[in-house]
Amino acid sequence: MLDRNSIVNFIVTVSILALLFGFDDGYAVFVFSRWLMHYLSFVVLIFAIVGVFGGFQFLAARWFDARVAFAFWKVHFRRLKRPVPLGAYLSVFFSLITAGVFVFPLISYTSVLEKESRLGRKYYPIPEFEEGLIQLSGIVGLLLVLLIVNALRSFGVSGLEVFLDTGIYFALFQLIPLPPFVGGKVFFASRTLYVFAVLFSFLIAALFALHILVTLLLALILALLLAVIYWFLVEKK
Repeated sequence: MLDRNSIVNFIVTVSILALLFGFDDGYAVFVFSRWLMHYLSFVVLIFAIVGVFGGFQFLAARWFDARVAFAFWKVHFRRLKRPVPLGAYLSVFFSLITAGVFVFPLISYTSVLEKESRLGRKYYPIPEFEEGLIQLSGIVGLLLVLLIVNALRSFGVSGLEVFLDTGIYFALFQLIPLPPFVGGKVFFASRTLYVFAVLFSFLIAALFALHILVTLLLALILALLLAVIYWFLVEKK
C-alpha cells in the first residue's frame, strides 16, 4: 500500500494538473459556479489518468516484489535549505507564459523502492532493468486503457475526446528522458527498451483511429522490429 505522503502527493498532483488542464472553461464570460463544475470534471478526469498510470506501476512493482512511492519532483539548490518543487513551478510558469496552451505535466513521479525478500523483511536494491520495466508499465497500461475507452465510441458512447487527448498527452510526455521520470529511468536502464517504448507509444497515438487490435498489432510489430534493428546497428557494437 502507498504511505500517507504518497497519497497526499497524489491528491495535490491531481488538483494542480486539473487546474492547469481545465483552467479555461471555454466561455468568454467567467461564471464561478460554471467554472467550478468544469474544474471538478477535470479533477475526476486527471484522477483517472494518473490513477491508472500509477496503478499499473504499483501492480508491476508487486510482481517484482518491490515497493513504490508517489513523490514530488524536487531539486536541491545550494543556497536554499529546502528542496524546491521544480515540477510544480515549471508547470505554472509554462501555463502562464502560454496562456494555458502548453501544460507541463511532470510534477510528480513514481519512485521504485527496495526489492523485498520473500523470506523475510530484508530489502535489496532493485536491478535497473526491472525498475525500467516497472516505470514503463505505467505508460503501457495507460495507453491500453485509452485504447479500450476509445473503442467504446464505436458503441455510441460520446464525450470521451477530452479524456483520450489528455491521457495521450500525459503518457507521451512521460517519455522525455529526464530523471526521475519514466523516460529517464527507462533510458538509463536500457537504450533498446527506451527506443521500443518511444516507438510503441507514438505508434499507438498515430494509429489511434484504427481498430484496437489492428493498432496494438501494428504498433507492437513495428516497434519491436525497429528496436531490434537499433540494437543490431547501435547497441551490439
